[in-house]
Amino acid sequence: SDQGLSAAGIPLKDVRDALTALNKTRLVILGEPGAGKTTTLHRLALDLARERLRDPLTAKLPFRADLFKFTGEDRQPSDFLKDEWDTTGLSETYGEAVAGGQVCFLLDGVNQIPIADRAKRIERWAHWANAELTEGNWAVFTCRTADYVASLRLPEVRVQSLDSERMRQYFALRFGPERAPGLWRYFEARLH
Repeated sequence: SDQGLSAAGIPLKDVRDALTALNKTRLVILGEPGAGKTTTLHRLALDLARERLRDPLTAKLPFRADLFKFTGEDRQPSDFLKDEWDTTGLSETYGEAVAGGQVCFLLDGVNQIPIADRAKRIERWAHWANAELTEGNWAVFTCRTADYVASLRLPEVRVQSLDSERMRQYFALRFGPERAPGLWRYFEARLH
C-alpha cells in the first residue's frame, strides 16, 4: 500500500535498492528538471545489461522506451511496447520475454506523454503496471516532480538534485581521493 517511498522518508543509495531490497518492482522516479532521472534509467539499463550478459537465464533484460512517442488516441501500452520492441532486433519476442517475467521496462518521461487526453493515457499506463504486467517483470517510470499527481498509483522514489556537495562526493567516488580535487577544480572553473 506504500504509494511513496520518499514520503515514507526511506533514504536509498541506489534505485535498485527499491526494486530488490524493498521489492517495489513497479515504481516512478520523480525529480526536478536536470536532477538525473534519465541518467538514472541509463545507468540502471547498463547495470542490468551487464548482469544479463553474466546470467542470461535469470537476470532482467532492460528495455527503455520514451513515453513522448506514446501517441494515438486509443493505443494501449502493451501495443506501444510491442511496436518499440520490434525495432530492437532482439531474438526473443515481446510476448515471450514478458511471459517469462524477464523484462525491466525503463519508461522515460511520463510528463512528456502527449498533452491531448494525458490523464486518460496515464490511466492506461497505471492499469498496465498495476494489473496487466506479468509477475516477475519490473516497470520503472520517470516524471518531473511538478508534473506528477500520483496518477500511476505506484511507489515513488525522489531523485535529489546534484548540488555542489553531491557533485564533489561523486567526483571522490568516481575518480578517487587523489585525482578528485584537481578534476573538481577544473570542472568547477568550466562550470562557472
